[in-house]
This record gives sequence, C-alpha cells and structure tokens, in this order.
Amino acid sequence: ICNVGSWRSIVETNLIGPATAATEAASHLGPGGRIILMSSCSAPTPWRGLVPYASAKMALEPFAVGLQREKPHLSVSVIRLGPAATEAQTGWSQDKLRDSIDTGRRTG
Repeated sequence: ICNVGSWRSIVETNLIGPATAATEAASHLGPGGRIILMSSCSAPTPWRGLVPYASAKMALEPFAVGLQREKPHLSVSVIRLGPAATEAQTGWSQDKLRDSIDTGRRTG
C-alpha cells in the first residue's frame, strides 16, 4: 500500500488536520453553529492506491458523530465529495488516471 511515513502524512493531512480544526472551531461556536467536514466517495470502497487516503477520510465520519455528541448545540456534518479536478493532480498521468476510472479498478 505505502510506507509508514506516507501513511502518517496522509492521516495527518486528511484526518488529524480536519479533526483538530473542527475541535478548535467547536470551542468558539455558539448554539446553532455548524461544522462541515469533507470526506470522499472513495472512503467506503477505496480505489487501488488510495487505501491510506480513503481510510483517513472514512475515519472522519465516526469523529463527526462523536463531536456531535460532545457538542450537541452544534450541527456537525460530513459530506462525501465525488471525483473533482484539483491542483493535487498536477503531474499525474492522465492516461493512467483515465484507465483506472474507466476500468473501475477498486479493492474488495
């Protein structure tokens, strides 16, 4: 899948970062405040090569449930976003990406 250092970086970026930001925001929001966390449609069934990312994104969902229970005066939601072009794809092989999507290669 990938080495421990890569796992750590991916989890810090996609789970610990959003969880830390949401926790900090929750301490400043009053009744009716809203926190929206962004997950990924690949979270429940990751594509090959995206297991660390999908695992971190999937972990946001129980985090949101827990935060909602700890801060019942807030609204805490998770949105699973679908495929979207971002700056992250810079340098990716478009042919390999297209082939992966077209063949629907997924794990499980």
